[in-house]
Amino acid sequence: MLRRKAVYFFAISIMLLFSVFYSSSVYAKQVSVCESDFIFLNDIHGKGLWAKYITDNDAFNWNGQLGIDWDIFRYKNYYGYLLVNIETIIERNGSDFNFNPDYIRYMLEPGLRIEGNRADLLLIYHHVCRHDVDRFDNSTEEWNILGLKLESKEHKPGEFNPQIKYIWRPYGNVSFGKYVSSTDVSYDWDGVLKIGFNILEYKNLLFYMENTTHLITQKQDRPSGKKYFIDTTIEPGVKIFGKKGEIALFCQYRHEHDVDIYNGTTEDWGLVGVRYEW
Repeated sequence: MLRRKAVYFFAISIMLLFSVFYSSSVYAKQVSVCESDFIFLNDIHGKGLWAKYITDNDAFNWNGQLGIDWDIFRYKNYYGYLLVNIETIIERNGSDFNFNPDYIRYMLEPGLRIEGNRADLLLIYHHVCRHDVDRFDNSTEEWNILGLKLESKEHKPGEFNPQIKYIWRPYGNVSFGKYVSSTDVSYDWDGVLKIGFNILEYKNLLFYMENTTHLITQKQDRPSGKKYFIDTTIEPGVKIFGKKGEIALFCQYRHEHDVDIYNGTTEDWGLVGVRYEW
């Protein structure tokens, strides 16, 4: 019953936000190209992340990520894109740093983005491959999700204002998808709800707080007893905007489940780090 209610919650969120999107964004979007215009793009953005685990764990000590966001083509306000991200968690042995990852995950997401004034609607095909090296089961899990995502526009500070300005501007995204294929996991439905607030601006600084809730349901033939599980990430931080990108100084609390067909574990992490996007 709880699983069904959780799925209904994300489905209703998608439908409500979908209707808001089309009533206020898509039809309001005016694109100054002809219907026959089809343009190949070379618009590539990247990001890098480096963070320190502040929780007591011998295996998980550092987290590093690299990713790109590539807009491939445009037709009217339709964009074909590709997201790529690789994450590794590096251990520390005494005073020596060893590139001996305890965990590697890469993500590929080709999709179609429909741009609006206030939000974008995305049709996504989300592929994840996760290697649990030297952990409780030493398995490699992978899955593919076909779904929809509704994502609000990003807010950036305007002119450098020497005064502190409280804005309390919300942002976020919501997605809902079906696991169409998987290996070593029994996942069925996937829902993500991210809600954040830009709290205040000062010059080129933007202070923010965000929470991401990730719901995963499991199939009836699941080996473990859980029908579903929920991961949570809470992140406060400050973004520093410059001409060549933005830097975010952040701290994170993560409550995560690592559930596959062999076993399962629940983990709580604390991290502090820096993220650079350009």
